[in-house]
Formats: sequence, C-alpha cells, structure tokens
Amino acid sequence: MKKIIYFFAAMIMIIQSEYTFGQITVSQNQVQSIFVVGDSVNSLYSNDTTMDIGQTGGPNIYDLRPLHFTNLKFYIGVGSNIPITANHFPNDTIFANPMVYNVLSFTGNEMLGPGHINPISDTSYKVNVKIPGEVLFDFPLTYNKTWSYSYSNYDTTYVNNIAVSTAADSVSRKTVIDGYGTLILPSGDSLQCLRIFQGPPSASADTGYGDFTFIFITSSGTFVIVNAPGNEPTTGKITIQDAQVVEGSIATYIKPGYNAPEAFSLEQNYPNPFNPTTNITFVISHSSFVTLKVYDMLGNEVATLVNENKPAGKYSVQFNSQQTADHKQLASGVYFYRLQAGGYSSVKKLVLLK
Repeated sequence: MKKIIYFFAAMIMIIQSEYTFGQITVSQNQVQSIFVVGDSVNSLYSNDTTMDIGQTGGPNIYDLRPLHFTNLKFYIGVGSNIPITANHFPNDTIFANPMVYNVLSFTGNEMLGPGHINPISDTSYKVNVKIPGEVLFDFPLTYNKTWSYSYSNYDTTYVNNIAVSTAADSVSRKTVIDGYGTLILPSGDSLQCLRIFQGPPSASADTGYGDFTFIFITSSGTFVIVNAPGNEPTTGKITIQDAQVVEGSIATYIKPGYNAPEAFSLEQNYPNPFNPTTNITFVISHSSFVTLKVYDMLGNEVATLVNENKPAGKYSVQFNSQQTADHKQLASGVYFYRLQAGGYSSVKKLVLLK
C-alpha cells in the first residue's frame, strides 16, 4: 500500500513540476526593458558548428556550456541619430555591433525586425528591408503558442549613398513555442525558459525543411538565438551556423577555468560604434614587446596606441579619432585595430559614427 502511495505522490510531483514549467510566461516589458536607447548590452557569440538544441515538450535541460563563446557588445541607438541608418530606419531602435546594424520595433504586442544594415567598406553598405516586418515575438510568450507571418524582402547595395542594385523576394514563416525547461548559461546560471522554433510554413519539429531559427527566451529578458541550416533535424545535436546570447538581468560572463580564453587576448572595443573616443582592452600573459595599431579599410596605419615592452597584465587603452598619426580627424566609417605581442596577433573591427 505504501508503494502505491509513494508512486502516486511521485506522479503528482512530476505533474506539478511540468505544470509549473509549462506556465512560464514572458511579457513584452521583460524583453523591451533590455533595449534602452543609449545603453550597451552584453552579448556572447559562438561560431561553433554543432549544438544540442534540445527536445520539444518538457521540462528539458538546454545547456549552453559546451559551446565556446567570445564577448561582444551591442550599442542601442535611435535610427535618426546614426548616419548609416538615418535615411533608412529613422524611427526605429538600432541594435548595433561592428558588423551589423539590426533594426527593432515594438508595435502593439509584437517585437518586429524591419531589417538590418551591413557595412561593406567605408563607402558602401547593404540594406535589408522587410515589409511589413519580421514578427520576432508575439507577446505574451507562452508554451504551445503559434503565429505565422509573411513579408516582402528587399536587399539593396549602396555605394557613396547611391543605390546600385536591388534584389527582392517573398518570405513566409511560422513560429511555434514548442518546448520549455531550464536554460543553463555559459556562466552556470540556470533560468526557466521557453524554446521557440521558427521556419517555413511546411517545416516541423521532426523533419528538417528550409532554414531554421531556435530561440531560448527567459523571463529575465535574456535570450539565445541559434541559426541552423534547413537540412538538419530540429531536435538533439545538429549542425548550426552560429549562436548568440543577448544578456538580460542575469550576467552571462564566463567563469574562470571554464572555456578559459587564450593567455593573450584582445577584446572588442567599447563603446562601439563610438565618437570620438573608445577603449580597447587586451591581456598579456608574460612580459612582451607589444604593438597596438589602428588601420583604415585600405590598410593604412592611422594611429599607434602601444609600441613598447609591457609586463604581464590586463590593459585598457583609449583611442581618440581626433588624435591620429597625421593629426587629422577621421571620417565616419569602419576601421581595424591589431594587437601583436609575444607571437600572438589578433585583429578586430571598430566603427566610427559622427
């Protein structure tokens, strides 16, 4: 008799656990609160080629710790205040890193992706416009919720602010919140989350078809975006294109000793984009002769920030675009900075916006 009672008690605990997890709700305010104009958002980026994206239903464990991440900062601005976006998305929120300017818009109960801009060189860039927009989130987000949408997609290349080519197509997507459970961040922090699957209308969570996006979103605002090719299954360990963590109120730092960075390291400058100053941080594992230089798109050196022997340690150097080698102010555009020390070399991109 006791065994029967214990069995039913265990079953009740399991049912209650699944019910509690299944009732996770993410509101618009929780996500929108991390996109504050003028702030910078911490992010982690991984270009690992495989990942276990977990199962549908739940509760499940979605563990990010096996992935290798690098730190990335996103600047949040208004389209009208950023030269490269002012003529295309003046009224939208811009979520920018050195490689792409993602456009966000909160309308009603939806978070939309109206498009993005990719710098190509200091005189050219590509603009993607989605009309009426990609529905990234339809709030509130709850388990088993679905939505579908279609948009016209336009890709235009600009050279010297003149459109030189445009390609267009139509896109239809469906989204289903198909899983729930615990998301384990690279830091080891654990948060309850929902798993969102997005793909073409004929896609399913069993058979690969088209290009897929997986999103793991928490009530803290932290979310993870994973892009995968369409010839992959949509559960378990699959090939991915990239994965990115966007930090909400829970820190997503990497704890020392776990996926530790190289002894020598060069961090992304902050703020970025910048005007007129930005800070560049690097780590030297042992005494070395160190050079840190800034170059334009043509490979011309525009500034030498460090050129001396330095003992082991972590350093932060300020770069002022108004104090260059030839005493000329730099124009808005894409630049590169290169660290060389003890046989280590690394190059990163920075963006000057006036």
